[in-house]
Amino acid sequence: MTPDIETIGIADLFGPPSSARDRTDARITAAASGIGFMAVRDFPGDGWLTPERRAQLLRIFALPDDEKQKLLRWNFDRTKKNVYRGWFPLQPAAPSYKEGIDMGPDLANPGLVDAAHIPVSEDPLCEPTPLPAEDALPGWRAAAADYYRAMETVGNALMRSTAHGLGLPEPIFDACFEGGISTLRLIRYPCGTPMPASTPAGRIFRWCTRARRAPSSAASMPIPASSRCWRRTASRACR
Repeated sequence: MTPDIETIGIADLFGPPSSARDRTDARITAAASGIGFMAVRDFPGDGWLTPERRAQLLRIFALPDDEKQKLLRWNFDRTKKNVYRGWFPLQPAAPSYKEGIDMGPDLANPGLVDAAHIPVSEDPLCEPTPLPAEDALPGWRAAAADYYRAMETVGNALMRSTAHGLGLPEPIFDACFEGGISTLRLIRYPCGTPMPASTPAGRIFRWCTRARRAPSSAASMPIPASSRCWRRTASRACR
């Protein structure tokens, strides 16, 4: 049987050294060296996990198609220069039927990337992110930037915890992530979409459409672990 993904409270990672923090480090190390996945709670910024706050970010999926087209990346609109950052639309023939956007660090630090000075040949993870205009989605940029910064803070704390769990100095990884290029992906898997049953995604979504539905958003973040985890994620997306 596939082990469950553990949910770990990490509030102690943001406090001074303590036995409680050591225990949290040990649980994180165990998850990392075991199944390789975990969920976390009780951290600065976890208010974003409430349905109301999540809805602020997921408003982007309600944009009209003409506004989404402005955010497309190069492989969907050859007039664009952004290769990785940007919007990927629904593709009926794709193995997984989804839409969403990949955003880089310039979301939270607008001055980090200057679109006028980024050659096309450079690392696509460092390219500017096309974002919706403020008048098209009022307040969305500020909300998404706040979430991005909160997740960066959590990521840094988890890296320090991992170092401690490995018996290394806690700041040993800090320099590796200075000026980081982390990606924030918002993704939506529409439910009830016909897909070829011969594909894994088709089997998942046939199962998904049998799950109970409610008028909440069908957006979700996939957890690419076992098939059981994929099914659990699809179920969450449908509810």
